[in-house]
Amino acid sequence: MDQEIRKLYEETSLRGKYSSAHTAIRLHDLERECAARFFTDKKASVLEGGCGSGRFALALEELGYTNITAFDFSRPLIEDAQAVARERKFAVRFVEADACRLNSFEDASARFIFYGANLISLIPMPGRLQALLEARRVLRPDGVFIFTLLNRQYSFKRRLILKAFALKNLLVADNFDPVEMPYLRLGNKINWNALWQNRTGSGWYSAEEAVALATALGWKVLHHTDTAQLEGGAQAPTIFLICTK
Repeated sequence: MDQEIRKLYEETSLRGKYSSAHTAIRLHDLERECAARFFTDKKASVLEGGCGSGRFALALEELGYTNITAFDFSRPLIEDAQAVARERKFAVRFVEADACRLNSFEDASARFIFYGANLISLIPMPGRLQALLEARRVLRPDGVFIFTLLNRQYSFKRRLILKAFALKNLLVADNFDPVEMPYLRLGNKINWNALWQNRTGSGWYSAEEAVALATALGWKVLHHTDTAQLEGGAQAPTIFLICTK
Protein backbone atom coordinates (compact mmCIF):
# COMPACT_ATOMS: atom_id res chain seq x y z
CA MET A 1 0.00 0.00 0.00
CA ASP A 2 1.11 3.59 -0.64
CA GLN A 3 3.74 4.54 1.96
CA GLU A 4 2.25 8.02 2.32
CA ILE A 5 -1.04 6.46 3.37
CA ARG A 6 0.73 4.13 5.80
CA LYS A 7 2.49 7.10 7.39
CA LEU A 8 -0.82 8.96 7.65
CA TYR A 9 -2.52 6.15 9.56
CA GLU A 10 0.39 5.83 11.96
CA GLU A 11 0.40 9.51 12.91
CA THR A 12 -0.25 10.00 16.60
CA SER A 13 -3.46 12.00 16.14
CA LEU A 14 -5.07 9.57 13.69
CA ARG A 15 -3.93 6.56 15.66
CA GLY A 16 -5.65 8.04 18.70
CA LYS A 17 -8.88 8.44 16.72
CA TYR A 18 -8.94 4.79 15.67
CA SER A 19 -7.68 3.45 18.96
CA SER A 20 -10.53 5.17 20.80
CA ALA A 21 -13.06 3.24 18.70
CA HIS A 22 -12.73 0.09 20.79
CA THR A 23 -13.95 1.84 23.93
CA ALA A 24 -17.50 1.25 22.64
CA ILE A 25 -17.36 -2.22 21.09
CA ARG A 26 -20.45 -2.40 18.92
CA LEU A 27 -21.57 -2.78 15.35
CA HIS A 28 -23.25 0.02 13.47
CA ASP A 29 -26.82 -0.78 12.48
CA LEU A 30 -26.06 -1.70 8.87
CA GLU A 31 -23.03 -3.77 9.90
CA ARG A 32 -25.19 -5.69 12.35
CA GLU A 33 -27.86 -6.21 9.68
CA CYS A 34 -25.31 -7.49 7.16
CA ALA A 35 -23.69 -9.86 9.65
CA ALA A 36 -27.04 -11.33 10.73
CA ARG A 37 -28.25 -11.81 7.16
CA PHE A 38 -25.09 -12.94 5.35
CA PHE A 39 -22.58 -14.22 7.95
CA THR A 40 -24.90 -17.04 8.92
CA ASP A 41 -22.47 -19.58 10.43
CA LYS A 42 -20.94 -18.25 13.64
CA LYS A 43 -18.36 -21.07 13.73
CA ALA A 44 -17.05 -20.38 10.22
CA SER A 45 -13.82 -18.48 9.54
CA VAL A 46 -14.24 -14.71 9.38
CA LEU A 47 -11.57 -12.35 8.04
CA GLU A 48 -11.74 -8.60 8.58
CA GLY A 49 -9.48 -6.20 6.70
CA GLY A 50 -8.56 -2.72 7.85
CA CYS A 51 -9.56 -3.57 11.41
CA GLY A 52 -7.93 -0.56 13.08
CA SER A 53 -8.05 -1.11 16.82
CA GLY A 54 -10.57 -3.92 16.53
CA ARG A 55 -14.07 -2.49 16.98
CA PHE A 56 -15.82 -4.66 14.37
CA ALA A 57 -13.97 -7.92 15.07
CA LEU A 58 -14.40 -7.65 18.83
CA ALA A 59 -18.10 -6.86 18.43
CA LEU A 60 -18.51 -9.94 16.22
CA GLU A 61 -17.03 -12.10 18.94
CA GLU A 62 -19.46 -10.63 21.43
CA LEU A 63 -22.25 -11.75 19.06
CA GLY A 64 -20.97 -15.33 19.24
CA TYR A 65 -18.60 -15.67 16.27
CA THR A 66 -15.75 -17.95 17.30
CA ASN A 67 -13.18 -18.00 14.46
CA ILE A 68 -12.19 -14.42 13.66
CA THR A 69 -8.95 -13.08 12.20
CA ALA A 70 -8.52 -9.35 11.67
CA PHE A 71 -5.68 -7.49 10.00
CA ASP A 72 -4.45 -3.97 9.43
CA PHE A 73 -1.34 -2.62 7.73
CA SER A 74 -0.59 -0.34 10.67
CA ARG A 75 1.52 -2.11 13.28
CA PRO A 76 0.68 0.41 16.04
CA LEU A 77 -3.06 -0.12 15.52
CA ILE A 78 -2.63 -3.90 15.56
CA GLU A 79 -0.66 -3.62 18.80
CA ASP A 80 -3.50 -1.54 20.27
CA ALA A 81 -6.06 -4.16 19.19
CA GLN A 82 -3.98 -7.01 20.60
CA ALA A 83 -3.70 -5.17 23.92
CA VAL A 84 -7.48 -4.72 24.10
CA ALA A 85 -8.06 -8.39 23.24
CA ARG A 86 -5.67 -9.51 25.98
CA GLU A 87 -7.15 -7.12 28.53
CA ARG A 88 -10.74 -8.16 27.85
CA LYS A 89 -9.93 -11.82 27.14
CA PHE A 90 -11.12 -11.91 23.53
CA ALA A 91 -9.98 -14.68 21.19
CA VAL A 92 -9.80 -12.61 17.97
CA ARG A 93 -6.46 -13.02 16.17
CA PHE A 94 -5.04 -9.62 15.18
CA VAL A 95 -2.23 -9.67 12.61
CA GLU A 96 -0.33 -7.14 10.54
CA ALA A 97 -0.99 -7.51 6.81
CA ASP A 98 -1.51 -5.49 3.64
CA ALA A 99 -4.81 -5.98 1.80
CA CYS A 100 -2.95 -5.75 -1.51
CA ARG A 101 -0.65 -8.68 -0.63
CA LEU A 102 -2.27 -11.24 1.66
CA ASN A 103 0.74 -13.52 1.52
CA SER A 104 0.05 -15.13 4.90
CA PHE A 105 -3.48 -16.22 3.93
CA GLU A 106 -4.07 -19.35 1.88
CA ASP A 107 -6.37 -19.64 -1.10
CA ALA A 108 -10.05 -20.25 -0.21
CA SER A 109 -9.34 -20.07 3.52
CA ALA A 110 -12.07 -17.65 4.71
CA ARG A 111 -15.82 -18.27 4.63
CA PHE A 112 -16.69 -14.65 5.32
CA ILE A 113 -14.66 -11.52 4.60
CA PHE A 114 -15.53 -8.01 5.72
CA TYR A 115 -13.70 -4.86 4.55
CA GLY A 116 -15.43 -1.97 6.28
CA ALA A 117 -14.43 1.61 7.10
CA ASN A 118 -14.19 2.24 3.32
CA LEU A 119 -10.90 0.35 3.24
CA ILE A 120 -11.05 -0.30 -0.50
CA SER A 121 -11.78 3.36 -1.28
CA LEU A 122 -8.77 4.45 0.75
CA ILE A 123 -6.31 2.32 -1.23
CA PRO A 124 -4.94 4.31 -4.20
CA MET A 125 -5.19 2.77 -7.64
CA PRO A 126 -4.04 0.29 -8.88
CA GLY A 127 -3.70 -1.25 -5.42
CA ARG A 128 -7.48 -0.98 -4.99
CA LEU A 129 -8.00 -3.55 -7.74
CA GLN A 130 -5.30 -5.81 -6.36
CA ALA A 131 -6.91 -5.75 -2.91
CA LEU A 132 -10.26 -6.86 -4.35
CA LEU A 133 -8.55 -9.65 -6.30
CA GLU A 134 -6.67 -10.80 -3.20
CA ALA A 135 -9.92 -10.96 -1.24
CA ARG A 136 -11.40 -13.07 -4.03
CA ARG A 137 -8.45 -15.45 -3.86
CA VAL A 138 -8.77 -15.91 -0.08
CA LEU A 139 -12.58 -16.32 -0.04
CA ARG A 140 -13.99 -19.84 -0.11
CA PRO A 141 -16.19 -20.82 -3.09
CA ASP A 142 -19.23 -20.80 -0.78
CA GLY A 143 -18.17 -17.60 0.97
CA VAL A 144 -19.54 -14.07 1.21
CA PHE A 145 -17.50 -10.89 0.85
CA ILE A 146 -18.84 -7.58 2.15
CA PHE A 147 -16.97 -4.36 1.44
CA THR A 148 -17.71 -0.66 1.58
CA LEU A 149 -16.89 2.31 -0.62
CA LEU A 150 -17.19 6.05 -0.18
CA ASN A 151 -20.45 7.35 -1.64
CA ARG A 152 -19.88 10.29 -3.99
CA GLN A 153 -23.58 11.12 -4.15
CA TYR A 154 -24.06 11.52 -0.39
CA SER A 155 -22.55 14.94 0.29
CA PHE A 156 -23.43 18.17 -1.52
CA LYS A 157 -20.13 19.58 -0.28
CA ARG A 158 -18.25 16.65 -1.80
CA ARG A 159 -20.05 17.07 -5.13
CA LEU A 160 -19.18 20.78 -5.10
CA ILE A 161 -15.51 20.05 -4.43
CA LEU A 162 -15.53 17.48 -7.21
CA LYS A 163 -16.86 20.05 -9.66
CA ALA A 164 -14.09 22.45 -8.58
CA PHE A 165 -11.43 19.83 -9.28
CA ALA A 166 -13.02 19.06 -12.64
CA LEU A 167 -12.74 22.75 -13.55
CA LYS A 168 -9.16 22.92 -12.31
CA ASN A 169 -8.15 19.90 -14.37
CA LEU A 170 -9.92 21.30 -17.41
CA LEU A 171 -8.01 24.58 -17.11
CA VAL A 172 -4.64 22.80 -16.90
CA ALA A 173 -5.58 20.24 -19.58
CA ASP A 174 -5.17 17.43 -17.06
CA ASN A 175 -6.99 14.11 -17.16
CA PHE A 176 -9.95 13.95 -14.81
CA ASP A 177 -11.49 10.89 -13.21
CA PRO A 178 -14.67 11.68 -11.23
CA VAL A 179 -14.06 8.67 -8.98
CA GLU A 180 -10.60 9.69 -7.80
CA MET A 181 -10.44 12.48 -5.23
CA PRO A 182 -7.09 13.60 -3.79
CA TYR A 183 -6.87 13.75 -0.02
CA LEU A 184 -7.73 17.31 0.97
CA ARG A 185 -6.17 16.70 4.37
CA LEU A 186 -3.35 14.42 5.45
CA GLY A 187 -3.76 13.94 9.18
CA ASN A 188 -4.12 17.42 10.68
CA LYS A 189 -2.52 19.17 7.71
CA ILE A 190 -4.04 20.58 4.54
CA ASN A 191 -2.77 18.66 1.50
CA TRP A 192 -1.72 21.57 -0.70
CA ASN A 193 -0.43 19.09 -3.28
CA ALA A 194 -4.07 18.33 -4.06
CA LEU A 195 -4.21 21.67 -5.90
CA TRP A 196 -1.91 20.47 -8.65
CA GLN A 197 -1.56 16.70 -8.44
CA ASN A 198 -3.84 13.74 -7.75
CA ARG A 199 -1.20 11.15 -6.88
CA THR A 200 -2.52 10.19 -3.47
CA GLY A 201 -6.27 9.94 -3.22
CA SER A 202 -9.36 7.97 -2.42
CA GLY A 203 -12.11 6.48 -4.55
CA TRP A 204 -15.58 8.04 -4.37
CA TYR A 205 -18.22 6.03 -6.23
CA SER A 206 -21.83 6.14 -7.25
CA ALA A 207 -23.77 2.95 -6.52
CA GLU A 208 -23.69 2.02 -10.21
CA GLU A 209 -19.92 2.54 -10.42
CA ALA A 210 -19.40 0.46 -7.27
CA VAL A 211 -21.29 -2.48 -8.77
CA ALA A 212 -19.37 -2.11 -12.04
CA LEU A 213 -16.05 -2.15 -10.18
CA ALA A 214 -16.92 -5.41 -8.42
CA THR A 215 -18.37 -7.22 -11.44
CA ALA A 216 -15.41 -6.26 -13.64
CA LEU A 217 -13.17 -8.20 -11.25
CA GLY A 218 -15.33 -11.31 -11.28
CA TRP A 219 -17.50 -10.72 -8.22
CA LYS A 220 -21.21 -11.54 -8.25
CA VAL A 221 -23.01 -8.73 -6.42
CA LEU A 222 -25.87 -10.22 -4.41
CA HIS A 223 -26.96 -6.92 -2.92
CA HIS A 224 -25.79 -3.34 -2.67
CA THR A 225 -27.08 -0.29 -0.88
CA ASP A 226 -26.14 3.36 -0.50
CA THR A 227 -28.79 3.82 2.19
CA ALA A 228 -28.84 3.37 5.95
CA GLN A 229 -30.53 -0.05 5.74
CA LEU A 230 -30.24 -2.95 3.33
CA GLU A 231 -33.73 -2.34 2.01
CA GLY A 232 -33.87 1.45 1.95
CA GLY A 233 -33.83 4.42 4.28
CA ALA A 234 -31.95 7.69 4.16
CA GLN A 235 -28.93 7.90 1.88
CA ALA A 236 -25.69 7.03 3.68
CA PRO A 237 -22.06 8.17 3.20
CA THR A 238 -20.99 4.59 2.54
CA ILE A 239 -21.96 2.07 -0.15
CA PHE A 240 -22.20 -1.54 1.03
CA LEU A 241 -21.67 -4.36 -1.46
CA ILE A 242 -22.40 -8.00 -0.63
CA CYS A 243 -20.64 -10.35 -3.05
CA THR A 244 -19.88 -13.97 -3.84
CA LYS A 245 -17.48 -15.52 -6.31
